[in-house]
Amino acid sequence: MDQQTAFHWQWLLRNTAAGLNSAPGKSWLKEARKRLAPIGERQFLSRIDDWFTFPQEEIHLSPAGSAVLRLLIWYGAVADAERSLPILVRLAHLSWRKRAPVGKVMAALAWMLRCHDGSKFPAEVQLVCEKWAEHSAEARRLEKAYFPERAHRRDLANEDARERRYREHSARMEAMLSSLRERYPHIFGPGGRAARLMAAHEAAKSSRT
Repeated sequence: MDQQTAFHWQWLLRNTAAGLNSAPGKSWLKEARKRLAPIGERQFLSRIDDWFTFPQEEIHLSPAGSAVLRLLIWYGAVADAERSLPILVRLAHLSWRKRAPVGKVMAALAWMLRCHDGSKFPAEVQLVCEKWAEHSAEARRLEKAYFPERAHRRDLANEDARERRYREHSARMEAMLSSLRERYPHIFGPGGRAARLMAAHEAAKSSRT
């Protein structure tokens, strides 16, 4: 591309956003419209259509590349979601070498599908939910929108897993305290130093309230 066009694209992609947000904020959207205008929707869509051509093998994605892909998904919503989604959903079919850098990309894609009529892309919605609902809150929202029964089963399974982990943790803590009481009764036993400190702490807290 020529120098002026390259500058416009650089300016477009410098509209970064911190954190792992799946959806763009109001301030980002306001600035995005300004930065997209010199390129134009047609040129933007044509470029990402060219760029979103991927090899069959596993793809390595750097943190910087992850940030750029998330931005392109957000700009797709600004430009024309109906025309950009057929291009963006190609990401759902890819095999990634590492999961971590891809998380915010797939969260953004899940947001895009949920908010811009993902019913036209049932295969991609299915893939995003199957691969990412365990790891992404936005993918779970997508699953609840399109597969509510499966989302309910996942919630129940996750709640059972949390309760099991809590019981296991409580059992480990009780076993550890029991061992400490036996070995150091003057500290951890009834009337020991630890018990007296805890009682004093509770008394001080009650007096403040």
